[in-house]
Amino acid sequence: MAGVLIPRSMPQLSALPALASAEPSSYWLTRSLFLRCLGGVFSVAFSVALRQNPALIGDHGVTPAKDYLKRVLRNGFKGDLRAAAKRLPTLFWLLPPEAALDPWLKRTAVIGLSLSILVTLLGAANLPIILALWVLYHTLANVGQHWYGFGWENQLLETAFLTAFAVPLLSLQPFPATCPPPAVIPWLYKWLAFRIMFGAFERRAGLIKIRGDKVWKDLTAMDYHYETQPLPNPISYFLHQAPKKFHRFETAMNHIVELGASWLLLAPVRALSLLAGGIQTGFQLAIIISGNLSFLNYLTILPFIWCFDDRALAWLFPGAARSVAEAASVGVTPPIIRSFASWFLVGVVGCLSAPVVRNMASKKQSMNRAFEPLRIVNTYGAFGSISKARPEIIIKGALEYDGENTAWREYEFRSKPGPLSRSLPWVSPYHRRLDWCLWIAALGHRRFSAWFPRLLLKLVDNDREVSKLMKTNPFLGKEPPKYVKADMYRYRFTKFGSEESKRGQVWTREVIGSYWGMTSRDGLVEAIGRNS
Repeated sequence: MAGVLIPRSMPQLSALPALASAEPSSYWLTRSLFLRCLGGVFSVAFSVALRQNPALIGDHGVTPAKDYLKRVLRNGFKGDLRAAAKRLPTLFWLLPPEAALDPWLKRTAVIGLSLSILVTLLGAANLPIILALWVLYHTLANVGQHWYGFGWENQLLETAFLTAFAVPLLSLQPFPATCPPPAVIPWLYKWLAFRIMFGAFERRAGLIKIRGDKVWKDLTAMDYHYETQPLPNPISYFLHQAPKKFHRFETAMNHIVELGASWLLLAPVRALSLLAGGIQTGFQLAIIISGNLSFLNYLTILPFIWCFDDRALAWLFPGAARSVAEAASVGVTPPIIRSFASWFLVGVVGCLSAPVVRNMASKKQSMNRAFEPLRIVNTYGAFGSISKARPEIIIKGALEYDGENTAWREYEFRSKPGPLSRSLPWVSPYHRRLDWCLWIAALGHRRFSAWFPRLLLKLVDNDREVSKLMKTNPFLGKEPPKYVKADMYRYRFTKFGSEESKRGQVWTREVIGSYWGMTSRDGLVEAIGRNS
């Protein structure tokens, strides 16, 4: 293997011999790179939880997790705690019913963040650490309600579960000689990658689009997407202005990559595996550039890393790491129990894949669905339809009501559109859950808007935790508003060369209706009581 490991000084000379070699692939360097990236994604996820959970699901949050658990136990399982824990696994069931959840939400996020950073720094992990990350994120996601109702929560948990079988039992060395990555692990990650890309995932995935909105069939989807996606970034604005022929080309290439090139992920030939990994990674990087889609696409790149073996990734590592990985690969025989665990995992994934495959083949394909409580094998998908217009909810408050002369002041959120001249933000891989849920609520999804009066109540009370998630609360530190309302606007990007763009405007907008009529605190309390 020493003859094909790519020297740092001459990577271009050894690329062709590495491709042509019949030598069995090893994945020591692959695993180390993958773990650094997985740790990075978990770090973002737990950072989001640490920063945002108090306002969203804390004891005094918009939808408190403690109240949610009580409702689940009372209404869904008639007080049967064991049955509730099986269906909704979270460590918070172990707490006394009246215990404050805020400190435990914080501790869970802090421990998860600390372990994530450790994995990122070491490029290594062991079974207890990966299982801890998996359990801790389950604990948060399962009480997160609609704030955690995104497909990448399932995907992160599934990726972590597979990783538990890819790492050593206890060692924290990147290249422990007795614990090579099991031979089946790259194939299980490739199966995950195939399901993500071909079966339906996020705004550009395969089957869900062909069976969904006709804009994917007539190649017009990208005419609208950059303007109507959840949180556009500065590049989104420029891409939206591109000629229609370019948008047709984009949409066609989406189908080619997802419905065609995704099959290369399952190819048993090394050269095709490298090609598949390169195509799909490049595709995700292009999406990352074009919009703020949370840590979604960073997470999607992770299984593609297993398309590349040590020979392909050697140029990324210093000579010392390459030498250690090479030495560890010589004459390694995995322990029998480790081989047994690997094939047990294959059996589990195979059995749990059956409903996923049936869903992929169904004409009524579900998106972002877990078929069992532990979310071990899931189906993915979103953006099966593309909105051709961008409705936005704009929340306003007032100290007094004076008819048409009422001095309404707008609340400004950190990332969603608001002021017309404010520049578009760079957010990804960070995830602003409140901004995303407001985008979904504006599209008319009722289950994402039942919390809305609770949000308004927090604003009427000048809640500091919720205000931390906003860019501007015009009443914070002052007299709170007596009245609030939410108007619906249609937002459009300005055009290059238009008078608006010359004035520095990114958006134009027009009122299209009311989302929530003017109401006082008493009216909000009454509305929440009716919906409880």
